[in-house]
Amino acid sequence: MEALALVGAWYTARKSITVICDFYSLVRLHFIPRLGSRPDLIKQYGRWAVISGATDGIGKAYAEELASHGLNVILISQEEEKLQAAAKHIADTYRVETLVL
Repeated sequence: MEALALVGAWYTARKSITVICDFYSLVRLHFIPRLGSRPDLIKQYGRWAVISGATDGIGKAYAEELASHGLNVILISQEEEKLQAAAKHIADTYRVETLVL
């Protein structure tokens, strides 16, 4: 009976430590960064960002996020019409300079 109690205690302790580590990771990755100020990307990396595939999906999301931080963006894509529309939308919404390639 004592052996089962030890196994149960070991299992409970291990699961408790796993839950605590997961909770710590959640707080560290998602909540603590929001408490501080936004990083100054212009000072750290420069005034311009280059985004490939900027008319759809992840590329467009990156372009909008970087523009929301105040970076000017150079957008690269194969579809000229969608590229011009995305550049105009980003320039009007975030008041940054856009170049298209």
